[in-house]
Amino acid sequence: MAWAVSLPFAAAAAHAPQLRDWLAAQDWPLVILDEAQNTTREQMFMALTRLGEGSRCVITGDASQIDLKDEGISGLLEAEKALNEGLGAGRALIPHESGSELTSLKLAYAERISFAAQLSSGGDTGRALRVLKELLEYYPGDEVIQSNLASIHLQLEDWESARQILTEVSESGSSQFGVWLNLATAEAGLGNLPEARRAIDRAVALAPGQARGHLTRAEICTKQRDLVAARESALKAVELEPEDAQAFLILAEANTRLGQPAEACAAFERVSALNPRFLPSRVSAASLYLSAGRFADAERLIMEAEAIAPGHERVVQVRSRLEQLRRGAGR
Repeated sequence: MAWAVSLPFAAAAAHAPQLRDWLAAQDWPLVILDEAQNTTREQMFMALTRLGEGSRCVITGDASQIDLKDEGISGLLEAEKALNEGLGAGRALIPHESGSELTSLKLAYAERISFAAQLSSGGDTGRALRVLKELLEYYPGDEVIQSNLASIHLQLEDWESARQILTEVSESGSSQFGVWLNLATAEAGLGNLPEARRAIDRAVALAPGQARGHLTRAEICTKQRDLVAARESALKAVELEPEDAQAFLILAEANTRLGQPAEACAAFERVSALNPRFLPSRVSAASLYLSAGRFADAERLIMEAEAIAPGHERVVQVRSRLEQLRRGAGR
């Protein structure tokens, strides 16, 4: 696989002796393209697309000294853009502003992982996968890269691919919280709840201060109908992250099923406060208030629900129930 490095002129000059010695020690063909700021886009494309298998190219140039008539067509700028986007072969970019040390030439490990995360969060999962797979060729077996790869498969709900990656990593004795958390999510997605529970228990043991681990454990325990454990994990999650509406929702549902209506209503109210447009928490809390005879609280939440979704079936049903109970109480 060919790769290229874009190195600012100042950084190249500062590290010239080290760079020369480091490059001389490598056992692969090398091309150095200097003064690259004055190449056109076509010239840069021609140079980079003619790199042979296993060859390397170091590009140096100063973007502030472009002598071309139109600075926008500089091949150096176009190459930086392409490298940033992760196009083509495995490549690393050292930006002009980075002040990077020579070690950054080692395929810009952290930058590539960060770039893949940006691509994934932006919905470009295909390119994110390519960036990480190329990086993995240079760092085979790296747990962080593999965990990030698995995270993208989870984003795509490709549970089996994620599990295959993470099972291999976990069996090597990984102590990475993210590996076990993602493995638990993959196993749960496949319906393997006992395996998911074992994985999430391992994740929580490794990082007890991570709210996400406790939230995922609460979700898995709920699916297993282990409501006591679900409530315990949800309580820990909201303790660590008081603004997590999902954790409060799980806590509310667990308390409802465990016959703790007051605690359930308090949690549902918190969900509603955190998510002003969330309908289910208001309807559920209103129903619990009706069962407890707290008509005023039920009325308040029903009115909020009606403002969110007037005519919704569940809202109409709970409103009808409130009116029936009021008529019965007035007799």
